[in-house]
Amino acid sequence: MVQEILEEGLHIGIQQWLEQEEPHIRIDEEDVRRRADVPPAPFDFRLPHGRFPYTLPSLVPIALVPTTHFWEVPAYLPVQGNEWDPSNAVQVAMMKYWNERWGAELVAMAPSTMEMRVLRPPTTWEDAFLLAKEQYIYAPDVVDQWLRGNFATLVKTLLNGRVWLFWWD
Repeated sequence: MVQEILEEGLHIGIQQWLEQEEPHIRIDEEDVRRRADVPPAPFDFRLPHGRFPYTLPSLVPIALVPTTHFWEVPAYLPVQGNEWDPSNAVQVAMMKYWNERWGAELVAMAPSTMEMRVLRPPTTWEDAFLLAKEQYIYAPDVVDQWLRGNFATLVKTLLNGRVWLFWWD
């Protein structure tokens, strides 16, 4: 099963997947630009510190996964919680893509939640906007629920931001 997920993930054209999923989201780019002065969200690592509703600070589970590539972890430990969440293979493909593009690395995972650190975050509004669009397609609940629909806040948070959070409800 793991090998099948990895093989499928390595054969997914992530740009094609994003284009296929894009019609499911709506972003008013002009409205986002008008809100360019919004403050960034306070993204920080929560799971490794036990700061999440279903973990106690003294009980942070640790899993050892037999891989040297962090982007393979979703093949071993599924993160999705619902049938409409990205498949494990898409999770693998997306993490690999973001690692190559931005130096993003998995830090923590729990059911329906993922946290990454970023070595080369976007430094321009345009790059942050395009990345925010990818992230919104990939995990819309971060914007729709956590950021209360404020896509501009995600853009601002990703601009030079070194922590990415993903959540699927």
